[in-house]
Amino acid sequence: MERIYSLIPDGKIVADIGTDHGQLAVALAERQKAKKIIATDISASSLQKLILRIQGTPLEKRIKTFVTDGLEGLGKEGIQVAVIAGMGGVLIGKILEKAGTIPNLESLVLCPHVGVEELRPKLTDLGFAVKKEDFVEEEGKLYPLLFASKGEEAYTTFGEKKFGHYMPEHPNEAFQKFVYKEKKTRQKLLQNNSKLPEKRRDELKRELIEIGKVEKTIETHRNL
Repeated sequence: MERIYSLIPDGKIVADIGTDHGQLAVALAERQKAKKIIATDISASSLQKLILRIQGTPLEKRIKTFVTDGLEGLGKEGIQVAVIAGMGGVLIGKILEKAGTIPNLESLVLCPHVGVEELRPKLTDLGFAVKKEDFVEEEGKLYPLLFASKGEEAYTTFGEKKFGHYMPEHPNEAFQKFVYKEKKTRQKLLQNNSKLPEKRRDELKRELIEIGKVEKTIETHRNL
């Protein structure tokens, strides 16, 4: 949560989409990082835990809660930053398709647990560009964190969609583990599956070439 928190701009109206128990929303309120917090969840029972936690405390005035699907019905809340974490890239993309109904939305902080290669092109389609990234390891799993704001960006290759433009030039240990894991997964598929269709084998080989390019970029920037 702290790494997500660090990507959120100060003094904005922030929506924590899929807040669950509201840990991030509470942290934003307690530390007065956000001007106002909108905490939403599709599950009324999950959101109720946050409501009970802040009830009768000063946080109650700083956090506004909604039972809703993503950004639906939030157009009048003045949201400037949307935070969406713990969902797949495809689902995050579908939620953001409704972002056009949020007139003041400036930036996004996203943490897809899978499908980042599908999320990046969707951000481009929606008029957002990834300006900064981070990579975290939690309980043995590796997750990308994306900060995006209004702008233009293109993703044309597998390597760009999977690994982005930022992290290969600013690699941390978690990102390097992610690249290595993706390489090993494809190598094992090629080595251990003789019945793999030729088309898929060619695709995996092309992806390994792209991963090799990412590794070279990492090595170059590690030595700077």
